[in-house]
Amino acid sequence: MIISFFVRLKRDFGKLICLIFFIVSPFLVSPGIAIAASECTVPDSGNWVIDSDCDLVQNEIAPQNVVVRDGATLAVLNGRSLNIDFSNFRLQVASDSRVLIENGGRIHTFQVGHLLINNTDGEVGYYLKRVSGPVLEAYHENFPFYPASTIKVLQHLHAMRAVEADPDNLNLDTTTLTVCSEESNCSNSANSNSTCPIGTITETLRQALRNMMIPSNNQSTNAIQEFFGNGTPSVGRAAMNQTANNVVGMTNTALEHKFACDGPNSNPPNKSPLADLGLLYEQVATNPDVIQAATRTIFYQLMRNESNDRFVDPIITQEASNLSLSSTNTQTFRNQVRMAHKAGNISSNYQSIGGWIELPINGGTDTREYVYGFFVDNTSTNTLPNNGNGVIDTVAGELLRDVIRSALETW
Repeated sequence: MIISFFVRLKRDFGKLICLIFFIVSPFLVSPGIAIAASECTVPDSGNWVIDSDCDLVQNEIAPQNVVVRDGATLAVLNGRSLNIDFSNFRLQVASDSRVLIENGGRIHTFQVGHLLINNTDGEVGYYLKRVSGPVLEAYHENFPFYPASTIKVLQHLHAMRAVEADPDNLNLDTTTLTVCSEESNCSNSANSNSTCPIGTITETLRQALRNMMIPSNNQSTNAIQEFFGNGTPSVGRAAMNQTANNVVGMTNTALEHKFACDGPNSNPPNKSPLADLGLLYEQVATNPDVIQAATRTIFYQLMRNESNDRFVDPIITQEASNLSLSSTNTQTFRNQVRMAHKAGNISSNYQSIGGWIELPINGGTDTREYVYGFFVDNTSTNTLPNNGNGVIDTVAGELLRDVIRSALETW
């Protein structure tokens, strides 16, 4: 039987086209009937040839063509997705074979996945979720990667909650911290002229948080661990992990060491999955028990945000032009975007970002909010593109391209 199958997909980082291909075989959308089979194993490279029944039980990215043959059935289970780059490769199903897609499953193209796996080795992942809504894109979102400075947002939240809870004793502008002036004190002792290689400086809590979250100063970050541990950094980290676990609900995140010391070679190293980071940003955006509205405003102000790091501007310009949106509406849209994020990297081997973005819709009368992130972990090869914003911002912009386009379409 010949069936026309229409797939709406992205090409060249976001141009939508319709691909029509013909499959000489039943291609079925199932209401929830899975074939009893083994779990699918997707190769790291080359064509994925399926010659026996298998169930797709987690989101996967196909390196090249997907070929189903020898009477086999590929079942895409509920809530799972198979990401195929249909601009360059194909799904081929033999006449005696089948593809079953359960309700809630999908086969589609999401170019960020192919961008990551084609330009790096090591582990990669991405995550995009609408606030108070569904997960839109996800791959390895539960993998606990080494987050470098991206995890500093946890320290930031812990500090802002403490200020909110005890305003009589903690003040952003009068509470002071002792900070190593340059090189880090990697011991578990308090900062002093004897433990800091080049002496100390004093920063207000506001200065330390801003230095941690915008220029990503490691010495300010370590001083915050020490301050909230009453002079012992490990005690501060333990308290921050309690915030992660008991307040936010993060299940696999841990601050284990100071910054600018042993990094990913620490035993154990810091870790966090994208789903945990996304949860933190979503809880900040929606849950007054995690952080109240007035404190949340300051929380965002002390981070990279729409005022000091609007890395989505090139995407807005491109997609508004594709939609023939007027320059006035484009600028109004751009002015109403709100965002906050924290990125981290160690050379090109560890790169990541987590963040929140609010996009205006319907001419600015309403908004949609999203949390997002991606990571590259322990890679020796990294040729990700840099379109003038830096690699992390370039990839993060592509991760948000679809939701930006969708918001612009309402103007």
